Amino acid sequence: HTTPVKRYSSGMTVRLGFAVAAFLEPEILVVDEVLAIGDAEFQKKAIGKMQDVSKGEGRTVLFVSHKMGSMQRLCSRGVLLENGKVKYMGSISDTIRTYQNIPYLKVTSGEHIGIRGASGSGKSSLLNVVSGLVLPDRGTVRWGATVPGALPEHERDRWRGQHIGFVFQDFQLFPELEALENVLLPATFTGWRIPGALIRR
Repeated sequence: HTTPVKRYSSGMTVRLGFAVAAFLEPEILVVDEVLAIGDAEFQKKAIGKMQDVSKGEGRTVLFVSHKMGSMQRLCSRGVLLENGKVKYMGSISDTIRTYQNIPYLKVTSGEHIGIRGASGSGKSSLLNVVSGLVLPDRGTVRWGATVPGALPEHERDRWRGQHIGFVFQDFQLFPELEALENVLLPATFTGWRIPGALIRR
């Protein structure tokens, strides 16, 4: 292929990286979150290749993933980590069961919740899931009577715009706009009418 790799999409890059690693036939194949990117056909082929490597060719596969179904199909043993330490190690079924039995998070109206964890522990991922930016592989997120993951994408976007305000490390400000315009821009998408007095100011 004549296209420079720097112009590849994230999905194309993952496909190429996986193909290179598999072609080299290493004794240990380390696969980190490959199935988080790519379409269903690529994920199916990737799982098939990993099954061939581990079962057909007798090599070791270390598979890091949040997709419980894929881990169940591919792995015989599992390791559950918590804060950088081994919380549980055993059969893949028991490991998944232990993971699923972790207490659920419940937040009531008016509470202030602090989320603490080491870099890479999943703090931002948790915020993305509870806000509906990312759909969970398993389990359900409920905001009162609303299940964001059950809404069509356009309705989920509208719900999020009406109910959730984000302050991430990257503030997603528009440098071409003035400070007040940045503040008012999200409100215009929700249908909020800017008072005339505020516009004149």
